Amino acid sequence: NFVTNQASSFVVSQADNTTQESCVYTTDPLDVPRFSNHIPWSGTVYFDIGDCCNDRIQTAFTNAELTNYAVWSYDGNASGKQLYRNGTQEQNVGVGTLTYGSHGSHRFNIGGFTTGSQGFQGDITEVIIFTTKVNTAQRYIIQNYLAAKYGLALSANDYYTMDNAGSGDYDHDVAGIGRVDASNTQTDSRGTGIVRIFGASGLGDGEYFFWGHDNGAAESQTSNVPSGLQGRLTRVWRGQEVGGITDLDIEFDLTDLGPVTASHLRLLI
Repeated sequence: NFVTNQASSFVVSQADNTTQESCVYTTDPLDVPRFSNHIPWSGTVYFDIGDCCNDRIQTAFTNAELTNYAVWSYDGNASGKQLYRNGTQEQNVGVGTLTYGSHGSHRFNIGGFTTGSQGFQGDITEVIIFTTKVNTAQRYIIQNYLAAKYGLALSANDYYTMDNAGSGDYDHDVAGIGRVDASNTQTDSRGTGIVRIFGASGLGDGEYFFWGHDNGAAESQTSNVPSGLQGRLTRVWRGQEVGGITDLDIEFDLTDLGPVTASHLRLLI
């Protein structure tokens, strides 16, 4: 259930300084083979999977780029390796990954270097690791979710803007569906919230639908309720469409909201 020869990882972090030599995540001990990153190691960002240290992701960043929160996205498989910062591709290495196979003798650290060595100096808000390389549409959606969740600005492929203050700060439990092309799609999503959207028809290249909520309580209120209804959820969701999707299905998981039957429900728009 761990990385072998392909992966996608997403890290939201900021470093206290650029002189440190540490890891946000790493297999321990830090030998070959490995699955690790350095954000930074003496001002340079590194990502490795399998072999080290030839044909690795390796690029320098400024002090401001490293000491401010950012969404770092890393992809790697047999076709190559890519690094993105806040949605913008920073490096593309055409040489594929090698196999990481030391699962039995290594442990996995977040915020540590290796046993007995200095740890990461900074703050880590989230680490997401997939044991396969996600497709492009999935990467766009995850980057928008993280940017909304932590109040960050994407420099590329920023499709969800309902998280901005002027749009009402609908930045909680953001998820999305979308399509880059026929080989890069995500058509059924729920994310961390209770709303699932799926079954879209007319979803073309470059089209997306995102949604998030305002963090209102998941409980009933009796004010601002249309005539004929007894109450409504305090929580409000907002969706954002990119393109012209024909239609889609919306599903709410109400498992933890007490005894509710379908005949009791209305959807307010």
